[in-house]
Amino acid sequence: MTQQPPNFARYVFLDPRAEDFHADLDEAKNLLVAALRTTAGRDPPDATRWTGR
Repeated sequence: MTQQPPNFARYVFLDPRAEDFHADLDEAKNLLVAALRTTAGRDPPDATRWTGR
C-alpha cells in the first residue's frame, strides 16, 4: 500500500489525537477552513469541470 502524504485537514477534523495536540482545537479548525477558503478563492475551480455546463 502506498503511503499518502500528510493531510492536515483530515488530521484536524478526523483524528482524535488532534484534540490533545492543539490547545484550542476549534481555533485550529477555524484557521484551517479560512486558509482553505483563501486558497480556493485565489484559483477557483472551473465550474464546468464539475457540472458539465
